[in-house]
Order: sequence, then structure tokens, then C-alpha cells
Amino acid sequence: YYPILKAFIMSLHDYDFVNPPGKFVGLSNYKEIFSVGFFWKSWYNTFIFLILTLLIAFIPPIIQAIFLNEVKRFKRLFTTIYILPVIMPVSVFVILWKWIWNPDYGIANQVTKALGMGTFTWLSDPKLAKFCMVFPGILGGGVSVFIYLAAIQGIPKDIYEAASIDGASEWKKLIYITLPNIKFVTFIQFVFTIIGALQMMDLPFQMTSGGPANSTSTV
Repeated sequence: YYPILKAFIMSLHDYDFVNPPGKFVGLSNYKEIFSVGFFWKSWYNTFIFLILTLLIAFIPPIIQAIFLNEVKRFKRLFTTIYILPVIMPVSVFVILWKWIWNPDYGIANQVTKALGMGTFTWLSDPKLAKFCMVFPGILGGGVSVFIYLAAIQGIPKDIYEAASIDGASEWKKLIYITLPNIKFVTFIQFVFTIIGALQMMDLPFQMTSGGPANSTSTV
């Protein structure tokens, strides 16, 4: 709590790094930032990122963990694929996806063109830029996959065996056994997803520098 209090005290000053904390200005810093339209635009972008993240990147790790739990062959290969996005540095991740979204030679436009959807400018389009940053989350769940997988594997096998004896289908086992038994982990991951989305900074900064037209700038 000390850093939080210290940060608040700093915000009440025209901070001077040479002679901290500098001149006391009261709430003028808050008045200034609340009167700037760019600040509210950044809040709007942040909440859009949050909604897109929950819609696109929150559910796939659960589905991936369920399928990974059922895989009998090449399980180590798939687990390696899921963990790669986590161990990859953000800078490398950004370079890779900027190449994918490139309107001239990127794979994304090659796919949309093959599907008869035409081509797009992707990161240069204010309407698509946010989607382009959140979309990679649907391909690899990273550590979340392993957290869900551990929770699923922690469910007693006796419950599944009893359900099989009672004639429960695989779908009913999923709905009535698997998902209810991992709901606590799902809730924790839901909270962490919200925190991560609200703290998003490095990805938009490196991929678009907040552009185009401040459409990806975050708080």
C-alpha cells in the first residue's frame, strides 16, 4: 500500500526528479488530465480491448485444455505449441504479427483473398486495429491452457466412471462434471484476464504506437 500512497502524493505535485517531490499543485494534475479528450479516448480503447479479449481470448484456453486432456498421441507436441506464445519475447511476437497483418504481402490478406473477402489494411484501419491485436490470443492460450488442464486432471476419475455407468454422454460429462468442477479456476482466470486487458500497454505501443488516429492508445 505504500507505493500506492506514494504515487498519490506524487500526483499532487509538479514532480521534480532533481528536487523531489517538487512544487505542490493540489488537484490541478487531475483537472488537466480529465479535461483532455485523449484521456477519455484511451479509456474507451481500453474497455474495447477488454471486451474483445473476453470475447476472443478468454474461452479458447478452456476449449484447448479440454481437447488437450483427451489427446492420446503427440500430447507433448501440442503442449509445446501452446506454451510457445508465452516464452516468445513481446518484440518478436509483434514483428511476427506485423508481418502477418501486412496489407501488401501478409498472410492475412492472402487468406481473405482466397476466401473471396478482398483485402484489408488491418493495422492501418482504426476499425480493425484493435481486433488485430487481440486475435492472436485465440490461437494460443499459453499458461492458461495448463492451468485449466491441471484443474481438469484434478477431477476424480471415479466421478466420470460413475457417470459412464449411468449412461451419461461425453457432452453431459462436460456440462455437468468438467465445467462445474473447474468454475473456481475459471473465475480466477476471468479476473486475471480483466486485469491483463486493463493493463495492456506494451503490445499496442510496439505494434501501432497507439495509432492509427489514437485508436489503439490505452490508459
